[in-house]
This record gives sequence, C-alpha cells and structure tokens, in this order.
Amino acid sequence: MTTTLDFEAEQLAEQLAEKCTKYAEYEKLVERERFLLPPAASKATPVAGKKTTVAVRLRPRLGEEVNGEPQAVFVRGDAVDTHTLRYEVRSKQPKLDMHTFSPDHAYDTDTTTERIFGDIVEPLITEVCDGGVATFLAYGQTGSGKTHTVSQLQKLASKAIFEDKDEVGRHVKLWIIELAGNSAHDLINDCKDVKIREDMFHNTHIRGVLEVEIEDSETMLEYIEKASALRRTSATDKNSASSRSHAICHIQISRKGQEKVGELYLVDLAGSEAARDTIEHGNQRLKETREINGSLTTLNDCIKSKAKADAGSKKSARVPFRGSALTRVLKPIFDPSSNRGCKLAVLACVAPCLEDLSSSTNTLRYAEQCRGMVARNKPVAYDCNVPTTWSNTELKSWIRENSGTPPINGDLLAPFESGALIIRLEAHEFVERCLKTDGVSSRQASTFQSKLWLLHTDSKEPRSEKQASGTGTTSEEPNPMTRLQDWQERIRPGMVIEWIRPGSDSGQSDANLAIVLSDVTAVSPTTLDYSGQQIDTVDINKKGIRFLCASLAPCGTMGNSGFDLQMWKQFTVDVNEMTSEVILIYDKQARLYFIEI
Repeated sequence: MTTTLDFEAEQLAEQLAEKCTKYAEYEKLVERERFLLPPAASKATPVAGKKTTVAVRLRPRLGEEVNGEPQAVFVRGDAVDTHTLRYEVRSKQPKLDMHTFSPDHAYDTDTTTERIFGDIVEPLITEVCDGGVATFLAYGQTGSGKTHTVSQLQKLASKAIFEDKDEVGRHVKLWIIELAGNSAHDLINDCKDVKIREDMFHNTHIRGVLEVEIEDSETMLEYIEKASALRRTSATDKNSASSRSHAICHIQISRKGQEKVGELYLVDLAGSEAARDTIEHGNQRLKETREINGSLTTLNDCIKSKAKADAGSKKSARVPFRGSALTRVLKPIFDPSSNRGCKLAVLACVAPCLEDLSSSTNTLRYAEQCRGMVARNKPVAYDCNVPTTWSNTELKSWIRENSGTPPINGDLLAPFESGALIIRLEAHEFVERCLKTDGVSSRQASTFQSKLWLLHTDSKEPRSEKQASGTGTTSEEPNPMTRLQDWQERIRPGMVIEWIRPGSDSGQSDANLAIVLSDVTAVSPTTLDYSGQQIDTVDINKKGIRFLCASLAPCGTMGNSGFDLQMWKQFTVDVNEMTSEVILIYDKQARLYFIEI
C-alpha cells in the first residue's frame, strides 16, 4: 500500500532526476559553445583621463553549488558571457543563447582583491589625494560577494592613504553611515540617527553625523570594522548574513598648500532580491526588500538620466535624485549642473549559477549603463562677487580686506580652503577659526560670516534694486535725521537690540538679540510670555523703561549664521539691560536675518 509520503518522495525523486538531466544537457551545450569561442584579449592600461570605469567580479561556486547547479556565467579575458536555454514551440531540443558583456575589467574567480584594488580603486585614491572627488559603487544580487569585496578594498584603501608617511600636513577625516529605507544612521557613533537635508541651493548635508579625524591606517581600520559590525544584516535564501542597508564610507583628504579638498565615497549597496527569494519573508522583511529594490531602481534611473545628459541629449534630462535617501547623498555624482568633476568606478558582483542567471544579467546591464556617465570638470572664471569661484589666494585677499578691525588672519580661517569650500564650513567652526586671531570678538566673527554668506546668496540670485538699496530689508532707522540721536532715545517697534539677562556675565561671547515689539504700556495685563508666566508690567507709568520684545534665535545651519524671528517667544526687557542697537538684514532666500557688518 502506497502512502502519501511515499507518493511525495517519488514525485521529488522524479523532479530531481528531470532537473539533473536538464542540467547535464545544459552543461554539454555550454561546453560545446565555449569550445568554439575565440579567446578575448584583456584590455590594456586604462585610458588617461577616463572618468568612469566599470568592472565585473565573478564569485566562485560555493558549498552545494559545486556539485549541484551548473555554471552559467563565465569570464573570457575582459568579456563576460552568459548562457541561457531557449525552448522553441516546435522543437523538443532546447537551444543555447549567449550574451556577451564588455566591461572595462572582468575578474574571474581566481582574481585577487589586491589586483582589483590596483586596477580600479587605487586610481581613485590618487585622484582624491590631488584634491578631486571619486566614488566607488559595488552592486549586485544578495549573496554575490559585494560586502566581502568592499570590506577588503576598504582595508587596502586605508593603508594606501597613509602609505606616504613622510608627507607633512595631510589631514584625513572619516564618516560612515548606513541607509535603511529613508532613514539614516551613523555607524561610527553607535547607530545614532542622522538627517539628510538640503540647503536653499540644493546642496546635500548630513546633519548630526560624527566626522572623526584619522591619524593612521590602524585607527581608520578600527572605525571601519566597528561600522561593519553595527551594520544591519539578515538571513536570506541566498545569504545567511545579507546586508539589508546601503553603507556609505566618506573619506576626506586635504593637504597643506592644496586649495582643493579631496573626497572619496566607498559605497556598498544592499543586495537586490528577486521575487522568488522573498516567498518566506514576513511583512517587515517584504517592506524592507521593497525599500531596497526601490532605492536601487531610483539609482538606476539617475544613472540613465545622467548618461543622457552627458551624451548631449536635446531633451532636458531630469535626474530624480530626490527619489531616495541613497541618491540624495550621492547627488554630486548625478547633478548635471555640478562643476565638480567626479571619477566613478562601478564593480558589479555576480553569482555564477544558472538559477541566478536572471539577477546576474540584470546586474551586468545595470553596470553597462554607468559607462555612459561622463563627469566633466566645468571651468569657472573668477568673479569677485561670486565666492564659489575664488581660489585660496583670492579668498585670503578678500578676508584681509573685508573682515573689519582687526583684520582676521586668512591663514587661520582658511589654511587651504577655496571659496566654494569655506561656504560649506559649519557656522560654529567658521567662528571658532576667526577667534584664533588676536583681538577678534565673537560678534565680529559672526558678522563677518554673515557678510560672506550674504555675498554667496546674492551671487546665486541677485537682489532687486529695491533690496540692494536696503529699503524694506534692514532694521536700520529709515529716517537719516533720527539716526543722529542716541539709540536709547529712539527705541521703536522693529528695532533690534542686544541685551544681557539679569545676573548673567556681561562679558559673555554669545549675543542675546531681540526685536522690539511695543512699549510695555501697550501690553494687556493678562498677556503671558513664552514660558507661560504673566508679563511683568511693573513701572508702566514710567513710559520707555520696559519694552515688549520677541526672540531672535541663532540658526547656524547649512553653513550660515543667521537669526530666526520667533514671535511666540515674547518677554520684557528693561532699557538698562540693553547694551546696543544691532542692524539686521533680511535675506529672502535663506528666510533669515543676518547682522550687517
């Protein structure tokens, strides 16, 4: 008597036998086809000046794959061949279709990581050490060997960066983040959340990331290993420890006497998954897979759009880099309007087996699309009114002539930065550098930073004649005759004052700014301030002694040091607590107030 279990076992045995027969026929066809193929020559040394390099690395068969699934992807010189079976309707015998991909480099299973590093990553480091920007992308199906390859390349890169121990004045900084969906985490700083933001000129900033200064390769390796251990992984059908997030390692290199700062992005993309690999996934894992595949699709769209733009397409190419957190961080690579040249290297990691052929073919097509991207350096002529066009020498000259008394030391403020780099400097760091010059106050430093920022914003979109003349955009007294009076005698609504809180240190460096709203006699006795306390209306008969004011809060974000008007934070200030009048200029692009120098 045949049981259900016996019947199922017989079915499985028949399926296995059929599969083995199919695999045997496939291997014979592949062996015959490959015997007839001519050998493909390896490419010579990369062409000088080439900006985009595409390489393919084939993973060896592992474990059960060795005696199970047949190999379907082969490396022939610097060509990659894929073989697939095609069944015709009126033919019982399957036919073999072959597709050949021609990357710049193709690496077989016996290729060492050291050779890959020398071919495609070492030229990127050379570019970065000379002040350029370079990006390395590793892409492929989950289980194709990306993370293993990238981790080895990172170790080799850290050694190469510090190889020249005799070089003096080299500064190296590092941050590493992971992107899971649209959320970002700092892998150096215990996976704390970081924010991806754009300033008003659409430049991307990573807010809250910990950037560490590196002194040697051993320290860099420690941070890289720490980041790798904290990265999000999960078991999949293809990989027991698949990376379920994109990892971006950013290395900044600057040298004394070099006007440009080099930047290197090492990107290990999360593995893509085919639909058949997600059958056993729960809802959370399915959502995670959709987010990963969605971000990779957006990356693919950006690559194709950028390639069209670089090819000189008459139709304006829209690059959808805002479609995911990954492409927002990598915007410098895809922005057609950017004048920063960027070398790009793409390593496509593929699995060798027939069952993975569909994913491997998609990976190879994905990589080939990158070859159309050409990152060009667009030379920009010097303009005294456009800070982003200044060299380090021109920036120091402007600092010396426009920073007030005493003049700020340009060597301390901008030892190597160009105008474009000093604009990207955080406001607090800008002020700290200014204060290294003897005699410079916090007010002077902050005011000077505001002046530079306003010049930058005006260079992007010049103000109208009405704005340029100051009408309606400044807190200065509009009547020239009234300006001759002492400021304490002409306090009025709209005036900006600096004041000292009772009991605080009069020598404090941070200015407390407020905008006058009205005399305290105009305030209702039931009005509450921002802390919920009733506003003090003592001495209301002594008109002019106390004034109702609103807070002006520092807003040192995205490189500027402006102030934000917070009307809901209201309080009263005694005239004796006021120290001076401050003239502010309103910048409509930043929507902030800046101190006029």
